[in-house]
Amino acid sequence: MSTAQPSTFELEQKFFQGARTVMVEVEILEETYQDALRVFSANSWSPEEGFRIALTTGLGKMKTEQLMDSVESSNGPSSITNRLMQLESLYAVMKHRVFHLMRDNQALEFQNSASRNVLSGHQVVIERLREENGQLRARMAELSTGALPGLIGPPPAPTPLPPTGLPHGVRHALRRLLHLRRGHEGE
Repeated sequence: MSTAQPSTFELEQKFFQGARTVMVEVEILEETYQDALRVFSANSWSPEEGFRIALTTGLGKMKTEQLMDSVESSNGPSSITNRLMQLESLYAVMKHRVFHLMRDNQALEFQNSASRNVLSGHQVVIERLREENGQLRARMAELSTGALPGLIGPPPAPTPLPPTGLPHGVRHALRRLLHLRRGHEGE
């Protein structure tokens, strides 16, 4: 026995084969409409859901009456009739909800599948980039150990000037002396 859950498509084929929805438009009095909205609100139903329940409850009641008439036993307890009507209406509403939820689920399955494909593609690209990055790092390490062909090496370190042999104080004194002589020659 398989524990895998059936896909949305399989569930739809099993429970809703050939199912489709139709739009019903009915004109009613404003008073009836407002009464219906109050009943729906008291039961926390949306207007669409409430009208579906009301319609299916009415159909359930009509089916029950037809069944009771055909059996010719109108002596049956009214609680059974009411219960049958409730079950009929709840079944129709639940079937409608499930139908739409299965459609939504099918769309989500498609999106999930597409997201998984995109993720798989990104993982392949990431792995390829990691490999290229490793190759580039290895090549950089290889090239940093030796001189690169065609590149000029770093400039040589500057060589210091040879010392003049005269202490700083003597040089300073000579400069002053030379400066003074230049000043006297101009007189």
